[in-house]
Amino acid sequence: MGGLIGLVVLVVGVALGILFMRSGSKASPVAMATSKPVPMVVSAVAISTPTQNIPTTISVPATSPSLTTATSNNDFLFSKNFDDGSLAGFTNQIGLWVVVSEPNGNKVLDVNSMDSSSEYPTIEFGDARWRDFIFESRVNMVDYSPSNDAPLTSIIFRGSYKVAFTPYWKGFDLVFEPPWTVVAGRTIQTQKNTWYTVRIEALGSQINVFLDGKLTISDSVSHDSSGLFGFATWPGTHIQFDDVVIKPINK
Repeated sequence: MGGLIGLVVLVVGVALGILFMRSGSKASPVAMATSKPVPMVVSAVAISTPTQNIPTTISVPATSPSLTTATSNNDFLFSKNFDDGSLAGFTNQIGLWVVVSEPNGNKVLDVNSMDSSSEYPTIEFGDARWRDFIFESRVNMVDYSPSNDAPLTSIIFRGSYKVAFTPYWKGFDLVFEPPWTVVAGRTIQTQKNTWYTVRIEALGSQINVFLDGKLTISDSVSHDSSGLFGFATWPGTHIQFDDVVIKPINK
């Protein structure tokens, strides 16, 4: 009997040992299966993060620090102070237009035709679609003959309209041409080698012109025209321009 009991105990012990070993072997693959997704998740995050940053980096366009333009008539800006020494944004030049430095180092647009009697210097910029706007620029009539009774310098807008200085007649006029027709004018005294700031506000038929911050001309025009902006001077003059800005007007 004792032998039989011993045999039963031995068989039960072996069976329990086998069950214990099988139970232990199952725990190992479960743990491995649980640990494997961890590096996969980390890898996915590492890959996706730089991919999301790429469009932000390459979508920012390079722009000029002193000249920005847009094509929409309601969203545009032209700004030029000539500090970069270039005439980028200016086209259709007649005459010698150059960027020069003043004694204080400030750079300006310069056209000198004091020795010319046959050339009418002009230069254009902007967009013909910009009909409603605020324009501003500084103008300096450096030198000219006191006997020159012509409009020595003009700011052109909408292709056919001009704001013109005629020092001989003490004239500051809003002009339409052709033919040369004074729409409205004021008598002002100007000096050589003096900077003046001209501001033009155009909205529909209403034109307001400011000189050094003062409203000088305000008129409703009847001619419907469009075209580029520009500067024009007369032979026998030396004229400078600076800080040119065109922007939308608040409607």
